[in-house]
Amino acid sequence: PVPTAVAGTSVTPVPTAVAGTSVTPVPTAVAATSVTPVPTAVTGTFMTPRDLQERSTNTSMGGPPCAKDNAAETDSLLWHCPREQLKSLPRAELEGRLESTLIIIEALSLQLRDWQENQRPLPGVGPAEQRDAPTQTDITHPKGEEEIYRSLYLDLRRKTAALQRQRGAERDLQRELALASAGMVAWSQQCLLFRGLVDAAFQSLQDEQGALGREREQARALVCRCQAVLESVPGKLRSCLEERDAMRQRAEE
Repeated sequence: PVPTAVAGTSVTPVPTAVAGTSVTPVPTAVAATSVTPVPTAVTGTFMTPRDLQERSTNTSMGGPPCAKDNAAETDSLLWHCPREQLKSLPRAELEGRLESTLIIIEALSLQLRDWQENQRPLPGVGPAEQRDAPTQTDITHPKGEEEIYRSLYLDLRRKTAALQRQRGAERDLQRELALASAGMVAWSQQCLLFRGLVDAAFQSLQDEQGALGREREQARALVCRCQAVLESVPGKLRSCLEERDAMRQRAEE
């Protein structure tokens, strides 16, 4: 018999969704290798979650995963935008995306730790028994992990609601500022119109004041002339009386 080493790897995607964010499936691999004098050896490993629909994915013939492709897929799932657009995103959205990423990383680390604990070899079971017997791996989430997910989800939901309320308040404030700006523009236009009216009234008042001053000077000059005429009347009257008396004397002579 020819020694034959057969390695079987079964990859089960573990979908994780927290607060509407998709997570790249985490590949889990179990390898069993043995040397047995038998013609052929078949390795079967099944990891079926109890709370999800049963599925079996065999990637034993596929090549090694590409780290670049996995990173690109993770970036597209976590950020939903290219790296070039990160600089144009607002700070609040970047904080929300970063918080979602941290939550996902925490969940993945918990799943990885649980998977590592489940992959510990059982005592008294050799490679041949592990190869020939199918393995049923229980990947149900423990109660503590579900509580962590629930608390993280509720916290993220509260923060999202607070952010939405803040954005609503910002929109209301922008509307109020727009209305106030429109009112200020209208008020400034009315102020300019009122200032023009006041300037025109002041100019008219100055013109009238100048005309009144000129008329007052003319009246003063007229009064002066009349007074001079009145002052000259008694002298002319005396001269007229003297001329009359002189004419009477000449007439008597």
